[in-house]
Amino acid sequence: MDGEADATLPQILCQRRQWFRPDVLELFDFIQRRFGHARLPQVAGNLTFVTLLALVPLLTIALAVFTMFPQFGTLQKMLEAYFQQVMMPKHIETTIMGYLTAFSSKATRLSLVGAGGLLFGAVAMVSMMESAFNQVWRIRQQRPFVQRHLLLLSIAILGPFVGGVSLMMTSSIFVATGSTFKQYSIAHSAFFTLLSIIWMTGSFTLLYIVLPNRNVHWREAICGGLFAAIALEITKRIFAAFIVAMPTYRVVYGAMAAVPIFLLWIYLSWLITLAGAAVSAILHFIWHCRWRHHPTPGSTFIDAMSILRVLHNMRCAGDVAGVDESRVRAATGLGLDEIDLLLAQMQREGWVAEAGQGASRYARQLDQLRTRRVHRWVLQADPAQLTVADVYRVFVFAAPDDTLLARHVRAVMAQGLNQTIAAYFARNTSAT
Repeated sequence: MDGEADATLPQILCQRRQWFRPDVLELFDFIQRRFGHARLPQVAGNLTFVTLLALVPLLTIALAVFTMFPQFGTLQKMLEAYFQQVMMPKHIETTIMGYLTAFSSKATRLSLVGAGGLLFGAVAMVSMMESAFNQVWRIRQQRPFVQRHLLLLSIAILGPFVGGVSLMMTSSIFVATGSTFKQYSIAHSAFFTLLSIIWMTGSFTLLYIVLPNRNVHWREAICGGLFAAIALEITKRIFAAFIVAMPTYRVVYGAMAAVPIFLLWIYLSWLITLAGAAVSAILHFIWHCRWRHHPTPGSTFIDAMSILRVLHNMRCAGDVAGVDESRVRAATGLGLDEIDLLLAQMQREGWVAEAGQGASRYARQLDQLRTRRVHRWVLQADPAQLTVADVYRVFVFAAPDDTLLARHVRAVMAQGLNQTIAAYFARNTSAT
């Protein structure tokens, strides 16, 4: 097991014939722990409530755009038809879309104050989405105030419009190819399902890349988006079959039967969206077999030394621009959340610093306007002065100095690890 610490998943699959039973169980346990930490069911419930408040504002923004540009009149009809066919199960889509369209039409006649309230509801939903994604990716640092609110407003205002245009393009492709499949209902249904999955995959991928305050690799975002799109399509069909097979809810709720079903559908949609985000967040751990890693003080020390090795190598190479966290991840195989914690601790100790901290005020203001800040790190401490014992003291034995035993342990530790990191890395050229 130790010899495979730096191996990737395909290498391990080739090396170990008896891989399946023990490691797959451990992998599923890791996935369960990650999903449990993200609290997906609870967060999906919160987003369901906020969606009820924000759905009408978002549709109102879309209708306002359609009213301003008459040439987009057919786009509104396409948008409604697409939501009925793709986004919601059958037997409730007509009722729900009727309610939403009526509410949105009335909302367009609101005053400026009322319109501001609707926009606030839409921004609140996007804000909760961002917080949920940051929780899934274990991101502890929020965007700066200006940067964050510019992004939220952009998504709330431009999101419905961009989504409508993309739906128009999708619908145009569907209409243009409709004559090809008009005599083959099965092929027609399969083509439309494939088109829906492709469009939803692109939408989820864009969401997973833009919204979290982290540089999500596009391949990981696509995998998570594809998972969410396929899961949403399967769930929609199962949900529609359940509604047909279990008509009891109509007897209980009567004319309002579509409302609780719609609430349940929103909840399942958010649960799938968050699950796709969780898949994107854990793919790196699966690929580099980090699911077998159980954090201990000793392992944290080794991980910290591997990060210091990367920063030390960049310093020796004369790279003054700094190393971003994505390059650190590629070099060490650590997760970004692990790297964040270790770098934050090293920064508190004064060993590392962010590159460009002495930049001009104009450069800092430009950085505030970006949707995501790229953190670049440099080794600030002198590698000829920083010892391995110092790193061990911070990440393993951080005991107070006022006891005799602590002083004795520190003396032994300093004697055994009294070697600078420059000398250690020069002597040990292999991976830590």
